[in-house]
Amino acid sequence: MNIMMDSNFFAADPWQTQTYAPAYGAYHENQRRQHGGPVLVQCAFGLRLAGRSTGKPFVDRLWSAQIPTGTYRYYDGTLYMLSLLHVSGTFKLYY
Repeated sequence: MNIMMDSNFFAADPWQTQTYAPAYGAYHENQRRQHGGPVLVQCAFGLRLAGRSTGKPFVDRLWSAQIPTGTYRYYDGTLYMLSLLHVSGTFKLYY
């Protein structure tokens, strides 16, 4: 998530979108198939920021994901909220 946030805000290194995003997407798609887990979907929002077609399935799953509940709702909910802010284009830096 940190790498894709950096890419979204500053676009300083093409490696983030040209190399990292496709490899990250392929890895997490495989992990999702094996383990599931909404946190993987929430973190994978970054692929959408890379402008790659491989990010669309992750964004679709993020939009349809349920709000986190239970024991880990704070951590999962924070990632969920940050992901939604980024994907919707409303996560802004104010300084």
